[in-house]
Amino acid sequence: MTADAQDTFALTDAGSVEQLVDRARIDMLYQRAPIALATVVVNSALLAALLGGLFPWPALLGWLSALAIVTVARAALIVAYRRRVERLSVAAWERAFAVGALLNGVAWGVGTAAFIDTPLEYQVGVLFIVGGMVAGASSSSATSMLSFASYTVAAAVPVIGTLLAQATATHLILGSTSLIFVGAMGWMARQGGTVVVDAIRLKLHRDTLARELAERTRERAGRLQQLLDHAGVVTLVADPQTSMVIDASRNAVSVLGLSDRALVDRALIGTGRIEPFASAARWRRLVEAARKDGTTVTATASTDDERPRVRHLEISATIRAVAGVEYVLLVLKDVTDSRELEAQLSQAHLLAALGTLSAGVAHEINNPLASVLANLRLMKASVDLAGAEMGPDVDALLKPPLEDAVVGAERIRSTVANLLATTQAAGEAQAQTDPKQIIQMLLRVTDNELRHRAEVVFDARPTPTVRVDPLRLYQVFLPLVLQASRAIAHGDATRNRITVRLRNDPDTETVRIDIEDTGPEITAEEAARVFEPVHSMRDHGRGAGLGLSVCKRVVSELGGTIEASPARSRGTRFTVRLPAAPPADDVTDDVRPAAAPVIQPGLRILIVDDDVFVARALTRMMSDHRVVVETNPAAAIERLMTAAEGFDIVLCDMMMPDMSGMEFYESVSKQSSTAANKIVFMTGGAFTEAARDFLRTVGRPCLVKPFDLAALHSVIVEQRANPPHSDPSDPPRPTATAD
Repeated sequence: MTADAQDTFALTDAGSVEQLVDRARIDMLYQRAPIALATVVVNSALLAALLGGLFPWPALLGWLSALAIVTVARAALIVAYRRRVERLSVAAWERAFAVGALLNGVAWGVGTAAFIDTPLEYQVGVLFIVGGMVAGASSSSATSMLSFASYTVAAAVPVIGTLLAQATATHLILGSTSLIFVGAMGWMARQGGTVVVDAIRLKLHRDTLARELAERTRERAGRLQQLLDHAGVVTLVADPQTSMVIDASRNAVSVLGLSDRALVDRALIGTGRIEPFASAARWRRLVEAARKDGTTVTATASTDDERPRVRHLEISATIRAVAGVEYVLLVLKDVTDSRELEAQLSQAHLLAALGTLSAGVAHEINNPLASVLANLRLMKASVDLAGAEMGPDVDALLKPPLEDAVVGAERIRSTVANLLATTQAAGEAQAQTDPKQIIQMLLRVTDNELRHRAEVVFDARPTPTVRVDPLRLYQVFLPLVLQASRAIAHGDATRNRITVRLRNDPDTETVRIDIEDTGPEITAEEAARVFEPVHSMRDHGRGAGLGLSVCKRVVSELGGTIEASPARSRGTRFTVRLPAAPPADDVTDDVRPAAAPVIQPGLRILIVDDDVFVARALTRMMSDHRVVVETNPAAAIERLMTAAEGFDIVLCDMMMPDMSGMEFYESVSKQSSTAANKIVFMTGGAFTEAARDFLRTVGRPCLVKPFDLAALHSVIVEQRANPPHSDPSDPPRPTATAD
């Protein structure tokens, strides 16, 4: 029985057993009919070609026309059956088919009886073709003896009668043989029909037993099924041979897109676009693996939505035998969210590792950069002073490359500073931050990512500041800009745009930031779920939603709001609103820039840094002071504690191989708090969380390399203007003079 016949049989609920058998029998009859029609066309063409030289073509064309009319009518009957199978009874459809077979047989019988009056070799050919037609009918019409007999009698009797009427030995032999052949075909058709009917009854009995078994199983497993439903687990019982579903849990629609009622008596093969169910071969492999000792596989399934989404499923399959009949027990669980969350957490760990690596790289760049930039500035200052003495030619030759070198080094410094801003944690104190500066810095950092995808437009109007740590703003805007970029494919930058708008909203006392892209437009459903931690935006080309959930959390902590919506033209818009910071109380109309700090030369300065080149550069920068360099922290402590040495400032690097700046400070503090209060730290930027906590605790200033002389003088002036209280137990120190 064909798969279509099985489906029709299994889905028919009304009627007695015999009616179900008759329906399946006639289903098979109409299912095989197209092959019979194709045979008619081919054999009629062969016969016309064979007899084309013996009979007039008008007679042959008339015969072919009659066959064509009958064939078209039978094809229309087949189409009508498939489309309106329930409008007539099974017996009526069988009689209609038999009438078509009879007309076909009459056309063949009358035509071949007329064509038999030919030479013997042509007669044998005609008998061969007619015999093949009868043999084919014994197979295609085996499920309806009425249809077989209608065709066979009408097609064979005229030919056999014509042969026997000629009364020659040869014709008697041919006619007798043909008669025996027709009888044999009838017997075979009868036996084949009996076998098919028995198979249908056996299948009906088997399905009845399976349904009874499923009902009993459902009654016994009711409570267990409820638990599975709440756990998001779908269970199926299926036939291992055909994959026909015998029972399904109520929540099957969540995974397969079909209810349990729609799944029962339906083949799993081809259902739900699930890999193990994609073809009969894959289903057999799953069953074979389950037969050994059970198996669990991870598969993917795609939806039929306009924007398909790949889901991940865990499928457990085991074979169980009940009353001697084997069944496949399938347990399906949608693990898409957990898989995506695992991927997002893995990405978060990777980003954290990249942040640590970036901080280390920045530190390794800043140390030599401090030396390069300091030496370049000294050389430029020297050339500026000695320009007249060197002559205009030498001055013109040296000044431009030195100026370009200083600008290039400053660009490296700015880039490294931006890189460090993305890796450092936010401070506890909230500062007055200009969001325009943060966004400008962010767009510079992400320029290489953005420019290959879209034109970037930054439309900023004057806005108040916001009271937030700058890094917190960076944590908000960086994922949003990257989301906008990933929504647009590479190589189409001239046709796409990423727009960042900065506005002041005095009515709500907020600063509004809009980030729009021209990628796929977000739907209302996506907009409602886009900030969920496990929600995916892959169907928008934007990756996973973990970064957006962090954005929402940070914005909420800052007292603001964030929302997603369709853009005005096309694409998606993210809108962030942050509370505007109140104006400072001490702001006056007469605001003048602070004067550059000035200190008297001759200070005694101790530099503790393992990088010799940095120490040399700092020494040259402070040539009008008395500078002592120690690359060994232990030797520096001994020198600092010597009564004969009186240092005004101690510049100590935070990261040294033998002793860190924190350890250096702790060792000095144990011996002299006065000396410890003269320490100013330097760093290339590789801050650890422990180092940040340490600096917040001790309250000592920290200069980020490379720093200029003005920054160093500012720190020195501040330290000397607000000297810490001395510890009475400290030994006296000689006062440094300005000689």
